Amino acid sequence: MFIAIPIDESVRKTLSKLKFEDKNLRWVPAENLHITLQYVGNLKQSVAENLASELGQITFSSFQLSVQNIGTFPQSDNPAVLWAGVEAPRKLWALQQKVANVTEKNGGEPDHREYNPHITLAKVKSSYADSKQLQLFLKNWQQKFGSMRADCFILYKSILNENGAIHVEYKEYRSMDY
Repeated sequence: MFIAIPIDESVRKTLSKLKFEDKNLRWVPAENLHITLQYVGNLKQSVAENLASELGQITFSSFQLSVQNIGTFPQSDNPAVLWAGVEAPRKLWALQQKVANVTEKNGGEPDHREYNPHITLAKVKSSYADSKQLQLFLKNWQQKFGSMRADCFILYKSILNENGAIHVEYKEYRSMDY
């Protein structure tokens, strides 16, 4: 399970147009694009229900965010993830911290890394050096891909299959001004 902000349709369509054929990349399907707030992991049904209930106590106001630029994790010659960056106000960090606190209280693993909001576009299968097309792509896509209003977050359950993951909405949480 994980908690994320869904991407609106216009930004999703724009990001989907970035795809290109490269044997070294496994693109995330457009319907799975999101901004992760907190990874939770596998939970027993009773714990998931309790977490879902506790997340419902979080209050927040909607906010605008901007999706721009392309990068990789790690930033090295051997990246594992290709992502689109997210520029957002402090409200995003405040929401992420509230979600992380509730998740930890309900059995989720704490994440000690600094929060870095992004949208995972693709997983890199082999070394960066092997993909000249990826290198060129990274040089040419430092631009804005759109803005959106973040007015909800969702607790998702992931179902793994041979083609990757299917994200199923478990519960949606709306902002106070939805």
